[in-house]
Amino acid sequence: MKNSEGGLFAVRITVDDEIETIPYPKKTPDQLDELHWMQKQVDGHIQVIDDIRTGRNTAMIINEDGKFQGLPHNDIAQALWFNEFDYLVGNVVIVSSIGEELSGMTAEEAQKVELIARAMKEKLGKY
Repeated sequence: MKNSEGGLFAVRITVDDEIETIPYPKKTPDQLDELHWMQKQVDGHIQVIDDIRTGRNTAMIINEDGKFQGLPHNDIAQALWFNEFDYLVGNVVIVSSIGEELSGMTAEEAQKVELIARAMKEKLGKY
């Protein structure tokens, strides 16, 4: 885990089965910085998925147009989602979510999410 001296974090899960805790941008009065950061992480417009298996107060940021763009399936992200009738594509980022407010997680929260994602990766047989 990268340390940003008490900063906030997110967990990125790529279509190549990489799981990584990354620094979340600092809050600014202009929330466009956060939006642009999220868009960069998922390579496009964002969509928020909040029904995931990483615990309360977390959400998954996905590429809203990923299916139309033909992005590859993300097996680990799919396994963390409670929806069995749809599928997830592209890289995703898991962040803290309280109501409609998105933000970074503490280092401890990010570590917990990363451990859950790694356990799911192992369960899927992706060593």
